[in-house]
Amino acid sequence: MPSKRKKIVQHLHKCIKHDFGFYNPEWKWDSLPDDIRDNYDLIKNTLDKWENDGCIEVYSKDNIRYIKIIKVPQL
Repeated sequence: MPSKRKKIVQHLHKCIKHDFGFYNPEWKWDSLPDDIRDNYDLIKNTLDKWENDGCIEVYSKDNIRYIKIIKVPQL
């Protein structure tokens, strides 16, 4: 995994692991830190893998992208 993508994925994993279930398992994509929010296309393969593993769900509602955390994904 290229280093920029790896750093972004690690940052997202850290956010999920730290905040999972504490506040709300469903987040607006736009509320994520800038480096994650602005690089959706770069990390889409990882998001798809995590979604297929049953860890997250990424969906859009009223043209707003959300990420729902079901369980903490493995890196």
